[in-house]
Amino acid sequence: MLNLFLFRTIEIIIIGFKQKKFILSLLNLITMSKFGELLDEKKPLLLVFFSEFDELSTSLHPILKDVAAAVGDKGKVIKINTEKNIKLSEALRVKVIPTLMIYKFGEMVWRQSGDQDANTLISLMKDQLN
Repeated sequence: MLNLFLFRTIEIIIIGFKQKKFILSLLNLITMSKFGELLDEKKPLLLVFFSEFDELSTSLHPILKDVAAAVGDKGKVIKINTEKNIKLSEALRVKVIPTLMIYKFGEMVWRQSGDQDANTLISLMKDQLN
């Protein structure tokens, strides 16, 4: 079953901060192996599983921009739409929306579901910069 994931595609949105402007870029459909490469980066990675139809998920968007601005190029914030990425959501056992995870060197170092404030997320990400 996991071998099938290598050929599945996912759609993710990366929120980054570059040259004092927020960049919201859509990565065109990438494979699970490409997703694995993202996880293996040395930079901390905040994954946010959300739904466009969930009010709490959409209220996190401005908070995620603040986190991306605070972390800058030293980390990444990636939003993953659970409706478009069902297999990935299942593989990571996402049951509650929003679910947030921090990865570093391919290892999950933090996971929480529900509402989070910007200061907490910034602090958690900065802890992983060392």
